[in-house]
Amino acid sequence: MNTPQPARRRKTRLCVVQVAQAPTADRARLRLGAGSVAAGGYFRPLLVGARTAIAADIAFLAVVLAWGVVTVLKSIGGTEEQAAAKSIGGP
Repeated sequence: MNTPQPARRRKTRLCVVQVAQAPTADRARLRLGAGSVAAGGYFRPLLVGARTAIAADIAFLAVVLAWGVVTVLKSIGGTEEQAAAKSIGGP
C-alpha cells in the first residue's frame, strides 16, 4: 500500500516593520481625552476675564494712589509741597 507522505513545510521568516508616525489630530484628542479639550474651551475665557479684572483693579488703585498723594501734599504741605502737588496734576 501506498502511504501518504507528510507535506513539506516551507520555512518562512517573519518580518515585523514598525512605522513611527505622529498621531493624527483626532487620535491626539482621543489620547488627551475629550474632557481636557472641553475644559480648555471652558476655562480660557474665564482666565481672560480674571486677567482683565486684575488689570482694572491695578489701574484703579494707581488712580486712587495718585489722588491720595496729591491730596496729602496739599493738606499738610507748605508752599513747596503745594507747588509739587500742582505740578503732579492737582488744581
